[in-house]
Amino acid sequence: MNNDTISTIVEEESADSTTLNISSTQNQTSEQETITINSVYEVKESSEILPKIKSFLKTKVVFWAVMIFFMAMALISFISIIKSVVPVTVVVDTEKILKLKQSPQETPTQTPVPATKEKWQFRKSAYKVEAGKKTTVVCQCTSKDNKKKSSEPQLTYVSENPEIAIVDQKGNVTGKRCGTTTIVAISDTGICTTVPLTVTVPKAYKIKYVPYIYQGEKYPSGCESVSTVMLLQYMGFKITVEEFIDDYLPKGEISFNKKGEMCAPDPYTAFLGSPYTEEALGCYPSVIQKAVTKYLKEKKKTENYRAIDLTGVSVRYLTEHYITNNQPVVIWATMFMANLVVTEEWIVKGADKDSPYKDGDKFEWKANEHCMLLVGYDEEYYYLHDPLSQKETAYDKDTFEDRFKGMGRFALVVDKIS
Repeated sequence: MNNDTISTIVEEESADSTTLNISSTQNQTSEQETITINSVYEVKESSEILPKIKSFLKTKVVFWAVMIFFMAMALISFISIIKSVVPVTVVVDTEKILKLKQSPQETPTQTPVPATKEKWQFRKSAYKVEAGKKTTVVCQCTSKDNKKKSSEPQLTYVSENPEIAIVDQKGNVTGKRCGTTTIVAISDTGICTTVPLTVTVPKAYKIKYVPYIYQGEKYPSGCESVSTVMLLQYMGFKITVEEFIDDYLPKGEISFNKKGEMCAPDPYTAFLGSPYTEEALGCYPSVIQKAVTKYLKEKKKTENYRAIDLTGVSVRYLTEHYITNNQPVVIWATMFMANLVVTEEWIVKGADKDSPYKDGDKFEWKANEHCMLLVGYDEEYYYLHDPLSQKETAYDKDTFEDRFKGMGRFALVVDKIS
């Protein structure tokens, strides 16, 4: 169909449309002809326009799809680069952390559990027990309305300082030495609570089953060795006084220089003379410490035990921290609480590097020096295994403390490493 034909159709269409507007009485044949011509025109127009629209849309969709894909890839790459370069900043709510630390709902050894209505608490706000004695702590489970519930959940009890007190899984606490610790109760649901416990000093205490050795004529100057062997035997070591003296005790000899002056090591360095003779003098805790350490090394026990020189502490400290913990103390005073008297002087020769004396210094020996094993006390007396006596001996507290102080507050223990 050419352009003239289309123009003719359009003109006829316009004429027919005008005719329809002017008169509604037009015949049926004219109406059908006009409709037919309009349909032909619409079909023709659609056949030319639709392919163009489809082609246009198809081109645009492909273009934008490609663009969106590359934009997405670029964005992903940019985010990856930012993450690798810029550090991640974590905002910490310190108040929440402090609340969590203070909360009894969680412990480092428990898996966090959902909050429950249960609350565990001890019957008492604080507990007290004497050293060497026992008590029982009781922890109960209550609901928020304070109605007691059955204590069926299992509890684990822990002492924060086992050196002060220990506790078993039934809540039975044993006081070890004077001081304060905390008992922690942890339920199997992860809830925990604490209570303070104070270990006090009993008015009287005595260690049982400590062996006794009499120095007599066999070891007339061996009070330090005899007292130390009593301690070691009490702790379960199989050693005799002879073995200790012969194999482990550092010994020094007395000599005289050209001026006739007496020369010898100081008693912080070695035992002066032989414990088997009456002419020997003695030694101080540092010497016994070296002997015991040598023995423990030979027996491969240094990982479990150690000898501690406690020079300078008070007798009260010894009773509170060791006697009440069933640890006898090797201690220096005088023979039968006699007065101290300076009887010998000499020039120090062969002093140990850890000694307070140096070669060439003058040393003054205090006669009546004596070593014993402290095993107990009460309000009036200290109880000792005195190698010069043939049984346990009680000495007046004030007199013993005075002699102990005069000797230099010398003491030694063998401590078990936990």
